[in-house]
Amino acid sequence: MPGAKGPGGKTLLLVGTAKGAFVYSSTDGRRTWKASGPHFKGNSIYNLRFDPRDGALFASVNDNHWGPSVARSSDGGQTWRLSKTPPKFPKGSGLSVSRVWHIEPGPRDEPRVVYAGVEPACLFRSEDGGESWAPNVALMNHETRKNWTPGYGGLCMHTILVNERRPKNVHVAMSAVGTMFTDDGGET
Repeated sequence: MPGAKGPGGKTLLLVGTAKGAFVYSSTDGRRTWKASGPHFKGNSIYNLRFDPRDGALFASVNDNHWGPSVARSSDGGQTWRLSKTPPKFPKGSGLSVSRVWHIEPGPRDEPRVVYAGVEPACLFRSEDGGESWAPNVALMNHETRKNWTPGYGGLCMHTILVNERRPKNVHVAMSAVGTMFTDDGGET
């Protein structure tokens, strides 16, 4: 998220790669940069996100050994903490999270809400700042799911847009599925 204003008024440049995450910060109008990383060395980081509500950073950590999760840093990336309960589908659903693709902070009036888009395409919500996650049941059981087929990047939810003025309005985009919208906070 280029140009995000981080802790202390720093400009942040957050870079996720197939081999880890890097946090670049500038305090002089982007003339010079201080780099930190790689964080999560050797793991695919598809998304890094700055949360303007409290200055936290979030990373989608896709560890080939331990599985996918979400990490949070409250100190600009110096230290990270993985979710206690990462995004997982309920037993018996026939689905298993293979990657976390996107993280999106919730609206200002819900300071602990964070969203995650995963593969296979589904929306997860955390109400405790990313410590635990629950799938959006309406999307998980959507009547068209049986017709969803993976695109080149997989069957992933790669974009989540929350309407700040109307927080129950959320748009999502899924590879090879298209876009979907809820205006009731995910009930439908």
